[in-house]
Amino acid sequence: MPFNDDLRGQPFSDPPVNISIYPEGAAVLYEEQFEPGATLELRGRHDRLRINQRGDLNNPIRIVCAEGDEEWGNIDGGENTGPPIIDLMDSRHVHLIGLHITSSGKRRTDPDETGRHKAIEGGGIGCKVINCVLYNTGGIGGGPFEAYGNLLYACGGNTQEHGIYWQNDGEDPKLIESNIIINPSGYGLHLFGSEGELVGFHVIANTIVNPGLVEGNMQSSILVGGGQPVDMVSITDNAIYQMPEVAQGSGIRLGYKHEQNMALEVLRNTIVANNGIKVDKPFRALTVSNNHTTADNYCMVWEGDWTPSWEYNAVATRRGDGAVYRRNTGEGREEWTAVMAEEAGIDPDIGTRVITRPNKYDPDRLDVIVFNPEGHASVDVNLGHWLKDFDKIEIRRADNYYESASEAMFMGDPLGLNMRHGIVARVAGYPKTPNTWPQFGVFILRRIVDDTVPPEPPDPPEVPEGRLIPIDASKIIGIMVRE
Repeated sequence: MPFNDDLRGQPFSDPPVNISIYPEGAAVLYEEQFEPGATLELRGRHDRLRINQRGDLNNPIRIVCAEGDEEWGNIDGGENTGPPIIDLMDSRHVHLIGLHITSSGKRRTDPDETGRHKAIEGGGIGCKVINCVLYNTGGIGGGPFEAYGNLLYACGGNTQEHGIYWQNDGEDPKLIESNIIINPSGYGLHLFGSEGELVGFHVIANTIVNPGLVEGNMQSSILVGGGQPVDMVSITDNAIYQMPEVAQGSGIRLGYKHEQNMALEVLRNTIVANNGIKVDKPFRALTVSNNHTTADNYCMVWEGDWTPSWEYNAVATRRGDGAVYRRNTGEGREEWTAVMAEEAGIDPDIGTRVITRPNKYDPDRLDVIVFNPEGHASVDVNLGHWLKDFDKIEIRRADNYYESASEAMFMGDPLGLNMRHGIVARVAGYPKTPNTWPQFGVFILRRIVDDTVPPEPPDPPEVPEGRLIPIDASKIIGIMVRE
């Protein structure tokens, strides 16, 4: 498998291979311009890519691994320093699809260093990063307008390096959806800028696990805020997990720094963290609804003499002193139990929760997120909405993606997922790797498609005209007579 830890830091036996258009021909992707709609396929291993291409809305330029070459069609940036591994430059409507990116020489950088080394950066309108694997490397920096279905494992080498670090001027909304971010050295999603604008984000169905814990200081899983006001942001259906007792950050932190923010909504998120939702500065319109939060400390806190819209949220604290959220009034602190959630019939106990997420770009992939606070050895998941009987599937643990593959056959019954304490891929450059099993786990399932073409059935025998065909009377079940 690619990126085997035993090979980390060793040079490849072959020199870097140029990007080529399969099956023949070579192209430098920032000198020669390709027609909109072109698909550029990678062969071999590459150290860095510089891409400056222009597709259009209906005909994007796609960059993928060559068919049959996926295992080797990856990009290795060596040491995780310097320019981005993939620089989209001034590209428009370029899609990176299914690439595997690592930094084989990745090391922990100076924790006080302010440089932010990224695996992918640059690009503009219409650029997308889809179903890529970023493993022990940098994160995704500003530029692309969509990040979907990516696995980002152990991204970053200090507290300033995050899973996804974006800004937006609001002319077109940016989409961050269905990404899995595990053990980044900084924040999970860092929508922040001292001067950059923070207008127009859809943050949907992402899974973020233990941000910053490898650095010894848990960071917020999602942070939205900075020197400019936040506006037109939705944070919906995300799954956030921070290991109990070591968590120090917040699941979601909003309105950091600017004194007056605009509109934001937080809907249907599942949060297990030290602190659930923290709001630093006021919003003119903040809606918090139908979230399920289990926290060590508080489930929600905000500052100032204002009140967000709060309804149908289920909240609980791990300390066992009741479902509590707190409001910081400045002079003192008010504290009360969440009777609103209890009256609405919402159980604040998260219990065992299984979340399934289809992939809109790959119908043969399904992500499964399991909250398992009681530590069951196996948790069932119903796959009948996705599979049919006798379908074969490959199962991988997201935190050990390259070394955990197993197979199963779907027979109609719920599939038991193994939640036992397992091996987690090493976070390069750090002495200890966090392990969330059995209390929490993320699986990536893939339907194994059989491309074998069945043989054609034999042609029926020809019957000469006027000839009777003998029929075995024992095979006749009944005769229908029409009047």
